[in-house]
Amino acid sequence: MDSNNDGKIDNQDTNFNNLKIWQDKNSDGKLDEGELLSLAQAGVKSLNTNYNTLMK
Repeated sequence: MDSNNDGKIDNQDTNFNNLKIWQDKNSDGKLDEGELLSLAQAGVKSLNTNYNTLMK
C-alpha cells in the first residue's frame, strides 16, 4: 500500500483513495448508508507503516 516507500500511506500513494473506514454509527454490525468513509472524509491524513516488536 505504501507505493512510494516513504514509511506512510498518504495521498501520495496510489491506493490511498481506495482505503475506507467503517464507522458503525448505530452499532448494528451491518454496513448502512453513510457509514463507509474514505480516509480523507474521516480526516485521516496518513497511516504510519512502521512497527515495533515487543517481547513479553
